[in-house]
Amino acid sequence: LKGLQVIARTSGLWISGGGIHEAGAPVNDKDQARVYNTHIILDKTGSLQCQYRKIHLFDVSIPDQNVHLQESATTAPGTELVVCDSPIGMLTTNQRREERPLSFSPVFQLYEVMPEVIDFLPLYI
Repeated sequence: LKGLQVIARTSGLWISGGGIHEAGAPVNDKDQARVYNTHIILDKTGSLQCQYRKIHLFDVSIPDQNVHLQESATTAPGTELVVCDSPIGMLTTNQRREERPLSFSPVFQLYEVMPEVIDFLPLYI
């Protein structure tokens, strides 16, 4: 986080950074430590404007292919959607692509109430 804050201050730009592992999450049911998968928005001074802790974790099991992925084993889910003000309008880092089905998602409901919100989705390469 400190490195991103320096970049924001030095460049005078806002930064949207995702996939940051944040300590302090509750342990899992096996008493093992977990993190939050957090997306942040820093303003041009490096100050934290908002942080979104990923709510919908990726857990999938395909037994016949011996595939068992459980993000929730090492990552705790967040609990709230976030929005912050910026010079270009309201911003959010809530990850709409995680929501299934879309019409029932809390993020979809947020956009119905606040359609002017600009959504910053992380880019995965």
